[in-house]
Amino acid sequence: MQFDETRYAREFIRKLRGARSLPDDVLARYAITLPATDAEIADQVKAVRAYWNKASSGSTFAAQAAKMCRAEDERLRSKFGASMEKHAWWEARAAERKSAAQASITSLAEELKQSHGQIGVVTEGMVAGFAARLNLSAADAQQAVRQAGLKLAEGINLPESPPIVT
Repeated sequence: MQFDETRYAREFIRKLRGARSLPDDVLARYAITLPATDAEIADQVKAVRAYWNKASSGSTFAAQAAKMCRAEDERLRSKFGASMEKHAWWEARAAERKSAAQASITSLAEELKQSHGQIGVVTEGMVAGFAARLNLSAADAQQAVRQAGLKLAEGINLPESPPIVT
């Protein structure tokens, strides 16, 4: 695992434009990809922290995002210390994230089944809207559609509000 600043800025920092808080996914925040050794994780954490220090100067949205990341990193460091540089700590975070995602997938599946179960089809746009509110990936959202027993209608856009009746 080698830290790529440009990719990190594109895939994580830019998504924080206008955000007032950080997403819960610490693996994405630190650009950690598992499996990884303790040494690889320690190097990655060090590189990400160095990026935040460098990027936090100025008043751009990227600087503001880096400042938020640094502040949260300080909180995590004070709570977990050097264990943040260990494989086991990141595995535990990944397991927590997976559990939370599964609960959100189940919640989305129930919502979709209730709102679209009678017609048996849901549009891609509708699913994307629900998924965004629950911080789910596209793959997780598709899993919820399957779990709800619905078919996903791709490439179709329907109005989000009812038409005006005269």
